[in-house]
Amino acid sequence: MLRAPKARLQVSPRRRREAPQPGVGANKNPSAVGATSDRIPRRRTTLPHTFHQLIAHVVFSTKDRRKLIPKPKQTRTWAYMARICETEGFLALEIGGMEDHCHALIQVPANMTLADAVKKLKAKSSRWLGATFEWQRGYGAFSVSKSNVNRVIKYIREQETHHKKMTFEEEFIAFLKKHGIEYDLRYVFD
Repeated sequence: MLRAPKARLQVSPRRRREAPQPGVGANKNPSAVGATSDRIPRRRTTLPHTFHQLIAHVVFSTKDRRKLIPKPKQTRTWAYMARICETEGFLALEIGGMEDHCHALIQVPANMTLADAVKKLKAKSSRWLGATFEWQRGYGAFSVSKSNVNRVIKYIREQETHHKKMTFEEEFIAFLKKHGIEYDLRYVFD
């Protein structure tokens, strides 16, 4: 399990207190209500009480939806992409797809944007797949609640069965409609 780096503590200039003078507001029992302490309050670089869970189902295709990821190479490709996620500091819950597209269920930490995570994943996997390989410029990202994670994992694992009934283009448009995303068909695919 990946953990966010520990926050560095910094003294907040606004909250710096003067040292208490003996007998004025000082209390020998620091646990007493209203007691002051010699400790200088510190401010973290992250917000206290910030809770974050961003799980996204990211979908993107090869450039012009060319079939550039042959079946024998898919298992290694998806595993390599999962390793990219790990080394870049976010979590791959499941990665899979077909010859012409990829589905990635990822969990992004609070200190990283979803766009940065997808950019790193696509750039590094594209280099690994070879000089002639390219992903499409954009991607689709759809939020996933914790209660639906297993359902999305199953969906990604069953891509081959699913695509016997539907093309990638039909699947992607269905995602946009399901999530209420407005689109102009002229600009969905490059």
